Amino acid sequence: MVMVNEGNIETYNEYTTRVRKRRQWRNTIAILFPIITITIAFMAILLGNGNTEYVMTIPIVAVSGSVIVLLTLAYPYLRPLNPPRYPDVNLVAPQKPESLYYYEVIHNKLLYYLTLPFFIGEIAFAGWSFYQGETLAAIVLTAAGFFFLLILVAFDHISIRIDNSSMDISLGPIKTTIPISDIETIRPVSIDWWGDYLGFGKRISPDGTIGVISTIRTGARIELKSGKTYEVSSNDPQALVNFVRFQRQPET
Repeated sequence: MVMVNEGNIETYNEYTTRVRKRRQWRNTIAILFPIITITIAFMAILLGNGNTEYVMTIPIVAVSGSVIVLLTLAYPYLRPLNPPRYPDVNLVAPQKPESLYYYEVIHNKLLYYLTLPFFIGEIAFAGWSFYQGETLAAIVLTAAGFFFLLILVAFDHISIRIDNSSMDISLGPIKTTIPISDIETIRPVSIDWWGDYLGFGKRISPDGTIGVISTIRTGARIELKSGKTYEVSSNDPQALVNFVRFQRQPET
């Protein structure tokens, strides 16, 4: 995939206006898609009377709608906005950090609250299936439940590790490495994980920012010299920012 930047934006007013329009369009598509799909499914079931032509409209609408939603979500990444930037060169140099490394782990507790009930329910169904004599179904459900739990444990946290040369941002086993020398500016920000990203994990915001997001509302925005932008959740974004800014200072 080739990213095509839509060009420099001279003012933040223009930037926020375009981001707001993108967000409205994305939210409209995300809301209309399930409503239209469910409505057509009910109509096909109630009015089709088993007619294959009516029933086939359900997967057709679901697939085509999914493609539209995916294209809508991917569009900001392919056409990122480039707001005005103010490099960190004129900022007061931060104090020398106490450690040679910065390390932070952010656990996403909400992920457990949302997914553990499904795991418990699946294991309960497996036990009921075994009780009913359906051994194969019980084995399949149990295996699926523990596989689901393994995925949950693997992706339940974000880790950030920074040294004097690079910044590693990991979502479970998925790691992104950013060389310190590639960073143009970094600053603490407030993160709206639902309004900007429609969830948590590794996502794309309406302006094309790549987010590694938890449900906490604080983090850091990292703008690279290449034009790419990241946002990462952090419990102490100012400490993170200060550490990176110190590492970016020219050697004396």
